[in-house]
Amino acid sequence: MLGLLAFAGCTINDPIQELVRQGRAADPFGAAGFAEPLFALSPGGVAQLLDVLAGRDPVPHALWPYCYAGAWGVPKAGVRPGAILVEISTLTEYRLGEIVLNANIVSDELSARIAAWPGVDAKALRAWKNALGKCRDDLRREAVEAILAACPGDEEREVIAGVRTTPAPLAAIEQSVAHVRDAFAGVPLGLSLHRYQYMSGARAIDWPPELNREVRAAATRLDLPLFDGAALVARHGNEAALAPDAKSWAKGFLPVVADALDAFVRTFAGSGHAA
Repeated sequence: MLGLLAFAGCTINDPIQELVRQGRAADPFGAAGFAEPLFALSPGGVAQLLDVLAGRDPVPHALWPYCYAGAWGVPKAGVRPGAILVEISTLTEYRLGEIVLNANIVSDELSARIAAWPGVDAKALRAWKNALGKCRDDLRREAVEAILAACPGDEEREVIAGVRTTPAPLAAIEQSVAHVRDAFAGVPLGLSLHRYQYMSGARAIDWPPELNREVRAAATRLDLPLFDGAALVARHGNEAALAPDAKSWAKGFLPVVADALDAFVRTFAGSGHAA
């Protein structure tokens, strides 16, 4: 059974987990002792996940929930997958010092918790989220003081006050992919485009526009196969393929994506048995 390891977000990890549920793929994250897949969204996130899987323990317990799902842990066994998929979904890196946080956890989950605090300044919260998304540290500083005035405890204060965003350079995309290839020498590797959102008529939106252009170029330079889930949306339509956010897969559509991803992987990885 082919062990599929993803350095990616939900649009790749969710269909891989569907293959795992169907007994058609092995889960290297599970084999290493992690209860859930660990997501990597940006080039820095890929590098950090490589450190996690190597047991270098780069993320302290207290910050783990802002980086990954499930309980903190270190691999209980060496990770040796049968194939690897990499999907860079953002160039915006959310960092607390040297630690790469998960952008969605900060902008969605943490923001939702902040919004529920008594007396929180909703306008300041919106400004903080927007400033982080736009890598505008001047605007972030203005908003964070108002948010912290309503902060009930120290646990989230450190993240709110300390998180910064910077755009990763385009060259970091190819560098991160090459680091994965080097860390898992000999393991078949493929890339995937990330579609930021879909408009009506299955029209895929890339953001930032240069991200997928660079992924395509990196795939050509490194001679790696490239997966594009937009073809599935075009074939089946938005309503069938997509969740209400028009970004992620509809739960009922995951078997279709899983089939397509499995077929793609087997074009370059065959039917290996490593997990």
